[in-house]
Amino acid sequence: MPADTFDITGLDDARSWRGRIGGIIILLGIVGAAAFASYWFFIRDSSTPAAVAKIQVATVATGNLVTSVSVTGTAQNIQSSKLTFPLAGQVASVSVVPGDKVTAGQEIARLDAKAALRAVDSAQATLDTANLKLKDLLAPPLATDLTSGQQSVIQAQQQVASAQQAVITANNSVTTAQINLTTAQTNLKNASGPPLAADVQSADAGIVSAQISLTNATNSVQSAWTALINAQRSYCQAAGVTLIVTPCYSGDIPLAQASIDGLTAYIRAPGDSGTAVNAATSAANALLSANTSYLNSQGGVTNAQNALATANLKRQTLFAPPTADALTTLNNAVQSAQIALDNAGGNARLAVSNIDSANAGLASAQARLASLSDPSVKASSIAAAEQAVKQAQQALADAQDTLTNTVLRAPFDGQVAAVALTVGDQVTAATAAATIINPDNVRVDLAVQESDLPTIKPGQLALVTFAALPGSTYVAKVISIGSSPTTTQGIVTYVVQARILRGADLQAEAANLTQITALLGSTRTGGGGGGGTRGGNGGGQGTTGGGAPDAASTAAGRSPVAGRSPAAGSTPGATSGGGQGGGGILQALNNAPNPVAGMNASVQVLEKVTPNVLLVPTTAVKRSGQQQYVNVQKDDGTLEQVNVTTSGSDSTNTGIATGLTEGQKVVTAGLPTATASVTAAAGPATPRPTAVGGVR
Repeated sequence: MPADTFDITGLDDARSWRGRIGGIIILLGIVGAAAFASYWFFIRDSSTPAAVAKIQVATVATGNLVTSVSVTGTAQNIQSSKLTFPLAGQVASVSVVPGDKVTAGQEIARLDAKAALRAVDSAQATLDTANLKLKDLLAPPLATDLTSGQQSVIQAQQQVASAQQAVITANNSVTTAQINLTTAQTNLKNASGPPLAADVQSADAGIVSAQISLTNATNSVQSAWTALINAQRSYCQAAGVTLIVTPCYSGDIPLAQASIDGLTAYIRAPGDSGTAVNAATSAANALLSANTSYLNSQGGVTNAQNALATANLKRQTLFAPPTADALTTLNNAVQSAQIALDNAGGNARLAVSNIDSANAGLASAQARLASLSDPSVKASSIAAAEQAVKQAQQALADAQDTLTNTVLRAPFDGQVAAVALTVGDQVTAATAAATIINPDNVRVDLAVQESDLPTIKPGQLALVTFAALPGSTYVAKVISIGSSPTTTQGIVTYVVQARILRGADLQAEAANLTQITALLGSTRTGGGGGGGTRGGNGGGQGTTGGGAPDAASTAAGRSPVAGRSPAAGSTPGATSGGGQGGGGILQALNNAPNPVAGMNASVQVLEKVTPNVLLVPTTAVKRSGQQQYVNVQKDDGTLEQVNVTTSGSDSTNTGIATGLTEGQKVVTAGLPTATASVTAAAGPATPRPTAVGGVR
């Protein structure tokens, strides 16, 4: 082909090749963009990188499943005595102050004993006299003694006769004085007191009768007036033409004297005769009679009014007080009669006293004479003298007891809780002197709700802590269960008493050391490192979880919520991780300070201990429908859902019957979501766990 010839065919070929390359490039760009878009929208994980989740795990351990009842209570001293002196007196000395240790019989305080010493001296003198009298009776009588005894009897008989006559005279005087006083009192009562009921009733009856008479008289006036009007009308109609006197107007009745005189004159001399005159005369008579009846009825009203006034006055007179002079006279008469009676009574009492003395003297003289001459009487007198000696000895012993009672002593070994005495105080048998307590003998009064009462039995052990004594734990035993309920705001509680065990009492419970250590929280599971009984009575092995300490490790001093909860508590004698043995626990409990009466207590009463149970925290157990499961952390840090069956729970720990083995780690808190990365507390991050809570 010539050089100057343009070959369009080759040009077309070149153009076609370049077009193909450009198309391929464009196609590749479109495909790449599509692939990038597909990756961006469909393949690339657009989620934000998950933060490493912090989970909490606990190690499955063998231990005791402890069920208990949580209640509150108040400390009380079992052995406490409020001391008082058994007699009145003045405090001479006080030997103790609150807080002092005392032993049985130690002096607490002392009263002034001068009067008691005098009483002892007097009782001793009486005893000496009784002994002398007995000695005389035991000696043989003398002739002079017999003569003297006979004279004494005669004189005593004369004195008795004289005294008897004096009594008769005095009694007569008393009788007369009593009559005079009664008369004077009756006169004063009748004058100044209320009237007799019969008199009042009679006066009231007179008033009622007078009122009835007044009512009847008033009614009679009305009737007489009506009759008078009718008589006037009849007269004025009957008189007719012959009418001479004309009282025929309303104002003419009652009749004036002139009308009366005129009618009277007409009746006497009518001046004519005949039927009309007779009728007029009869009507005039009727009018005069009606007028007289009306006037009489008015007089009857006046009389009835006067009678009523008289009846009222009579009743008022019954209640009218007497005059001052009359009252003075009557009162003086009463006072004079009372003085006379008092004097007579005094004389009578004196006479009776004299006769009693005279009779006693006679009896004494006769007994003295008989004791000298009659062997049987002498023997009786000797017996009486011996009895008098015994009585004097008893009186001396009583006086010595009173002297002893002036010293107040401690009734038992203990501590002085209060002293309410000051030297110089006046006290009686009711005065509080001091209070002695035994601080080692303390009980706790528990308020147990009715729902928990059936689970409480005498002899059950309990764990006790006091907010006022942080770090100290005590073991108590239920000693009594009250049957009387107390209702407060609708809540029914019963008083249960538990005695805190110390010393020998606590040592006696060494056979129940498993229960004691269970109460103290030595068997625990949870993030804080629990332990099973395999670690020894003092505690078990800890866990490797990263969680917070469990409730059992921090229970000391807490206030439990009423209801059933695990018995837990950390004490010096029950540490987690092996710790001390049973002796160390008992020693630690004995070393705890004594609670003081009134301190508020938190108490866990042991209900049941199930030993050798696989335990996990209750928070680790989940439920899906009827199936329970736990999330187990494997060695590579991944989580696996494992189905389990449980064997009871104490609200903190749950027993595992099947599904787990000792040493496995279970998740208790901080479980991540299904798409989040999981990091175990002691393992690497796992971006996509195989199974978390059953979700891949």
